[in-house]
Amino acid sequence: MIAVVGATGVLGTQLVAALNDEGHPVEELTLFASERSHGKEIEVGDETLAIEPTDFRGVKLALVATPLAVSKGIIDEARKAGARVVDFSGAFRADRSVPMVVPGVSPKPGDAPVIGVAGAAGAALATVLAPLHRAAKVAWADVTGLYGAASRGNPGLDLLEQQVPQLLSGRGSEGNGPFAHTLAFNVFPQVGSFAKGHPQSSEELAAALDVARAFEGVGPVRLTALHVPVFHGVMFCVHAQLESPLEAEAARAALKAQPQVKVLDQPDEAIYPTALLTAQDDAVHVGRVRTAGNHLWLVAAVDGAALVARAAVRMALALD
Repeated sequence: MIAVVGATGVLGTQLVAALNDEGHPVEELTLFASERSHGKEIEVGDETLAIEPTDFRGVKLALVATPLAVSKGIIDEARKAGARVVDFSGAFRADRSVPMVVPGVSPKPGDAPVIGVAGAAGAALATVLAPLHRAAKVAWADVTGLYGAASRGNPGLDLLEQQVPQLLSGRGSEGNGPFAHTLAFNVFPQVGSFAKGHPQSSEELAAALDVARAFEGVGPVRLTALHVPVFHGVMFCVHAQLESPLEAEAARAALKAQPQVKVLDQPDEAIYPTALLTAQDDAVHVGRVRTAGNHLWLVAAVDGAALVARAAVRMALALD
């Protein structure tokens, strides 16, 4: 039995869809979410499953896609019941006793009882940087990340949907929910929270740590994260310094050989990554690849939930 915890969220919905697409039997799946969702029915292929109160008895594997604040308690409960856990919340991001993986990039996690999966930004950046690092060693990377509303889950999507007509009709925005400012028709440089006096946001720190833990040897990744007024998708503008020169065509070839990467790089024909193109796609789209000596620039786009959920489900189903 596999349990998806947080099944009504943006990532949880993608986990359920990925399990169905991979052929996992519906009768071997149970869905948990917060109390307000109990009894709600979720479509799983041609069938429906109701959200149940959390009970890990009989669960072999728990996929935990809940907010960070509640995840450790849920994971403890699952472990006490004997379930193995794949955690998507980042609850153990800084705990080196718990493997933090990017499927397709990191070594297999072995028989660890709890496995952490990198967040969308860390997973996307590690997936893109890994083949470049193998080709020419990445000394460092400076990244600008443009985050759509879905990065804040269903509350972010719902709020942007409300704010657009409010502002178009001349009314002010009624609250900012998970955002620091009004998101509709706006751009601002804060994704996540800032600790007092700290120059980096929680999302910027998390992504950098996820990349560092995903594979050894890559240089530091410095991310500046901005919220932009689109519903889905995250885009990254990457500037990397390599330890040796790499021609643009060689960089494209390395990227094309990496699983979960699609190279879209014919800008003269308006072919390059866009947020809309990534919808429901579990690949990182890469384009605008340019090089000069040891420097490389590219643009990447990803549907973060699709990338993380589908790659992680394939990994989870392969666990012994």
